[in-house]
Amino acid sequence: FRSAVTMTPAQLDRVDQDYRQLIVEKTRQRLADFVAGSGDSLTQPTALNGQVLPSLNEVVSRCQAAALALPARPGVVHGDLCFSNILYDSRANALKLLDPRGINARQEASSLGDLRYDVAKFTHSVIGLYDHIVAGHFALAEAHPLDFTLQIHLEGAQQQVQQAYRERVRLLGLACDEVLPVVVLLFVSMLPLHGDNPLRQRALLANALRVFQLWQGA
Repeated sequence: FRSAVTMTPAQLDRVDQDYRQLIVEKTRQRLADFVAGSGDSLTQPTALNGQVLPSLNEVVSRCQAAALALPARPGVVHGDLCFSNILYDSRANALKLLDPRGINARQEASSLGDLRYDVAKFTHSVIGLYDHIVAGHFALAEAHPLDFTLQIHLEGAQQQVQQAYRERVRLLGLACDEVLPVVVLLFVSMLPLHGDNPLRQRALLANALRVFQLWQGA
């Protein structure tokens, strides 16, 4: 995907601007939309499983700074590289990717983008466990606003895959822990999209804090 095209300086600049828009403007707007509906504070500390964490504003700011500091990976981008868009053909020993994005952050038709986003989106499934949240495989309690207890139900084999992914896998030279800040921002950005299911929406918020906690302890 990185070698498929040779980009002009103008295209490289556009890809960089698109990535920044996804990381900064889109995240801030989605967070604002979420708190407008939920009434959550952006400035009070959060907590997860007994550990006090920074405010939502601080979590997002730290993750944005780290996400922007990652080295650029321009190329042909999928845009939604999650488990549900990946098929494995065991007979051909081949991976097949479905439903590429096809547009950039400005809603312009383009297959070009920054593959930091694709690596983060894949990590969003492996480590972020997005599919587990959507499937309801979790237990969540909220003692006070933004004070969560979250348990995601995992089997031993799944935990082994996660451990191997964090310790041994590097995609495009990026280690798992390097893209965890982008994964946090992905979860924050999707919060207003799940307003139809308040429990799942709160679990996604708690899970964003879990990934942040994981990154801070890395």
